[in-house]
Amino acid sequence: MSDDFTPPPRPDTPPSSDPPETPAPSDLPDTPAMSDPPGTPAMSEPPETPETPAPSAPHASTSPGASTSAGASTDPGAAPTEHAAEAASASDTPTHLWVVGILGLLWNAMGAFDYLMTQTQNESYMSRFTPEQLEFFYGFPTWLVAFWALAVWGGLAGVVLLLLRKRQAAPVLLVSFACMVVTAIHNFGFANGLEVMGAAGAGFSVAIFFIALGLWYYARTMVQRGVLR
Repeated sequence: MSDDFTPPPRPDTPPSSDPPETPAPSDLPDTPAMSDPPGTPAMSEPPETPETPAPSAPHASTSPGASTSAGASTDPGAAPTEHAAEAASASDTPTHLWVVGILGLLWNAMGAFDYLMTQTQNESYMSRFTPEQLEFFYGFPTWLVAFWALAVWGGLAGVVLLLLRKRQAAPVLLVSFACMVVTAIHNFGFANGLEVMGAAGAGFSVAIFFIALGLWYYARTMVQRGVLR
């Protein structure tokens, strides 16, 4: 066997080449958009369900022309106006309140006038008193004059509040009465008021005492009955 063995020649292999380029998306032919088949109706949104109205409140008015606010009257035009309410309030005022209020106003106006004339030392008014009485009046200490002023002007303010049907009339008249008691205790208990003023002066002071007490008691009673508000 010869050592010179020559292998058979291999068939020629074609040279390798790069894979074909994939065309870019832009190079691809346009694909027509998918459309619904002919005759297919377009899908529409479901119809809206009408809202069910909320039930009205039990107390709401159903009468035409009636007020729709809470607690309003169910009858048309039944809501009273402010003037009608004031007229109704005035009609509820008892007659005796006007009588007591007007008489009390005149009474306390006399007391306020007497206070002013005494404090200003009006000659025409004070000329009816004796020199001893004038000395007694003009010799009041300052604190006593202050209590006298509270008694006089408090009584006047109290009857005005009474005529206005205000419940504050009762405490104001009580303060007026208490101040009057203080002045009476000083004049007849710690001073010579009984000697200077005599029995007539003392009797007049007693009348002032009971009238002031009666006005306060009347005002308190009217508050308890709901006449004064």
